[in-house]
Amino acid sequence: MDYDNYCSSCTYMHDNIHNGKYWCEMKTDWKKACDPKCYNWVKKGGRSTYACEDMYKNSYYSPYYITTIVCKMLGLPDDCHQLEMIAKLKEEMIKTHKGRVLVAIYNVIGPKIAQKLLEDQEYGKTLADYSLKHGINETAKAVEKEDYGSAIKIYSQMTRDLARCYGIGQKIAVTKLVDPVSFGKRRFTRKKEITNC
Repeated sequence: MDYDNYCSSCTYMHDNIHNGKYWCEMKTDWKKACDPKCYNWVKKGGRSTYACEDMYKNSYYSPYYITTIVCKMLGLPDDCHQLEMIAKLKEEMIKTHKGRVLVAIYNVIGPKIAQKLLEDQEYGKTLADYSLKHGINETAKAVEKEDYGSAIKIYSQMTRDLARCYGIGQKIAVTKLVDPVSFGKRRFTRKKEITNC
C-alpha cells in the first residue's frame, strides 16, 4: 500500500495518538492518519513505511476496534454516541488493575475481530448490525447509567461471541502491569499470564 496518499506520511502529522487520532500541525486539530492527504501534505522525511502503516492502522481501527468498524460498516459518523460511550467505558476501565487487564486482552483480540468483520462479505454486515443492536447499544445504555459492571459484561459477551464466530483463539497471553505504588518509585514489573477471554 502506498501511504504517500494518506496523512500518515505527512510531516505535519505528529506521532502522538489520542483516541485514534494524531495532531495535525497544519490543521491545528486531531486528525486520523488514514484520512486522504490534503493540499497541505508534505512528505515526512525519516518516517519509515512501517511507521506510516502503524499510524494508518491505529487511526483506521482506533482504540475501540470492533465498535469503530461496526459503526463504519453501518454508516454511523466518527463522533457517534456509541463511540463516545465506549470511550467513556474504557476511561473508567483503565482506572483499575482488572480493567487494565481486560483492555490489554481486548487490544489483542479486538483488531482481529474487526478485520474479520471487514473481510466477511457474506455475514459481516449482518453480524455488525446484530452487534450494534444487542451489544454496542446495550453497552452504551449501561454506560449512560454509569453501570460499568453491566457494560463490561455486555461488551465482553459480544466480543466472545464474535471471537467464537470467527474462530479466534480463546487464550491470550497478556503482559500484566503491577501497580508501581507497591514496588517503590515508578518501577513496573511485568509478567506473562494466560487469561481466558
